[in-house]
Amino acid sequence: KTVEDTVLNTTLKTLDLLPSNIGLVAIEKELENFEDREFALKKVLDTIKDRYDYIIIDSPPTLGNIMINTLCASDSVIIPVQCEFFSLEGLEPLLKTIQLVKRSKNPKLSVKGILPTMLNIRTNFAKQILSDIVRHFKKQLFYETKNGQTIYLVIPRDIKLAEAPSFGKPIFLYDVKSRGAVAYQKLALIISKSNN
Repeated sequence: KTVEDTVLNTTLKTLDLLPSNIGLVAIEKELENFEDREFALKKVLDTIKDRYDYIIIDSPPTLGNIMINTLCASDSVIIPVQCEFFSLEGLEPLLKTIQLVKRSKNPKLSVKGILPTMLNIRTNFAKQILSDIVRHFKKQLFYETKNGQTIYLVIPRDIKLAEAPSFGKPIFLYDVKSRGAVAYQKLALIISKSNN
């Protein structure tokens, strides 16, 4: 199929989806035989990019061919980091990979920011992980300033965020007032202000 045959319209006029499926598992191996394999996704997206203001690529958190393709096709990266130990451990290799791709394949690539996610504020361990993220990556975190105080943006662990996909809806159609929706709205505002 062509990319045009695969794009799905949604109930939101400003949102289309280009879904993947389980067959994507085999692409890691298949890409090894492609010339310019790092740019396979970019070539596909270049055929439709003029139709959209933004194309958001949700990539699996592995450092294989799919991630390299995502980085080569992107202008900027938002790095979600679960407030858990192993997610924090994986952050440094990802940042090194981004810098390598920037130097060798995609000089316009930048890190838009690091976004702590799935924070359960009721646990001391999650608070400690968040504290570690702030200590090590303060300049790369999204934040807002209120009354002269810096407040770092965190996506909370929220049952509504977990439920929304099972109903086939984005969080803004499922429960726009949920804590998760409010946090993502703040993220969108912060990014739009930084783009102006």
